[in-house]
Amino acid sequence: MVRHTDTPGVAGLGATVLFAAATGLGLFLATTVTPTLVRRWGRYAAPNGALAFAAVVQLCGAGLQLPVMVLCGFFLGAAGQVVKLCADTAMQIDVDDALRGHVFTVQDALFWMSFIVAISLAATVIPSDGYQPGLALAGSGVYLVGLAVHASVGRRASAPAKVTGMSTAAPMVADLRAESDGLDAMVADLPADRWAALTPRTGMDDRPSDRAPAVDRSRRADRSNR
Repeated sequence: MVRHTDTPGVAGLGATVLFAAATGLGLFLATTVTPTLVRRWGRYAAPNGALAFAAVVQLCGAGLQLPVMVLCGFFLGAAGQVVKLCADTAMQIDVDDALRGHVFTVQDALFWMSFIVAISLAATVIPSDGYQPGLALAGSGVYLVGLAVHASVGRRASAPAKVTGMSTAAPMVADLRAESDGLDAMVADLPADRWAALTPRTGMDDRPSDRAPAVDRSRRADRSNR
């Protein structure tokens, strides 16, 4: 698409270097600002915003004006890096240690395969003069599809934690309470001499024979309150 330009001096390899430099600067900028964006908006909303921003930037490049396209490359590099960093963070947090290496490998392979396939498909539809604004518009549509998928997955991932968080904790609390009641019953039935033999003395004036009845009464009162 860069071949469709009024500046022959930057066509070819020179244009490639120009776009690579602009995109690299965008990547560096995103690395510095992503932590702030995640703290401000969260690790789900930040990539959603980056994808929406990328869709708008892609539309701006549909005019195929070289300076605008270079600026769009800068912003697209930044937006893409925000999404990648948030995805890497999600894998670090949400994926089990035993599977994290496998997930990273699959993710990296899918990324590069998608990158190569996208370049190959674009090369088949670009005409000889390079003028194909519809391809830039299609790129914007791809970003919007990614935004919709990520937003949907994010909602499904966060909803179960909110809905089932208390319901999954309730059986655990009940089990702990039943276990505590069983231990209380065992301790309450211990005779004073047995209690003294099993309980270490922690203070100078601690007398096990005096502590056992007090603990017994306290635990029985606690069970009656429950």
